[in-house]
Amino acid sequence: MRDTRTWQWSKKRFGLARPVNWNYDLLYVRKKNRTRGYVFVVMQSYLLIQKLREYWNTLDMTEEGIELLETLGTVEVQLDGNIPALYVPKPRKEIEQLLTLANIPILEILPAKIKSKPNTKTKLKNVANKSKTKN
Repeated sequence: MRDTRTWQWSKKRFGLARPVNWNYDLLYVRKKNRTRGYVFVVMQSYLLIQKLREYWNTLDMTEEGIELLETLGTVEVQLDGNIPALYVPKPRKEIEQLLTLANIPILEILPAKIKSKPNTKTKLKNVANKSKTKN
């Protein structure tokens, strides 16, 4: 019931007929927090598309612009002291124009997710379990 209210609220707030790829069969199967999270993500993406449409109204290419942005990639590099970072190569002119119109700065280096060390307690338990199974 609350899931339906969440959907009705988002419909009233954002004026959508229905969200993209909404599967009504899953409406009552999902937990409350997951449904709210799903609606939140859908609404955020909808707002992002609206904002990009505003920025790129002179180009008339919202969907095509998003597909172009998908081609922008990164390369993982190691900086001084083996600190991981992501290097963003110089984008093509079309992508650079899209980012400039949207007021998004083009950075060359981005921080990378630092991989955490495995939990030593878990490693010790695994070693102990393996030795027990051998005996």
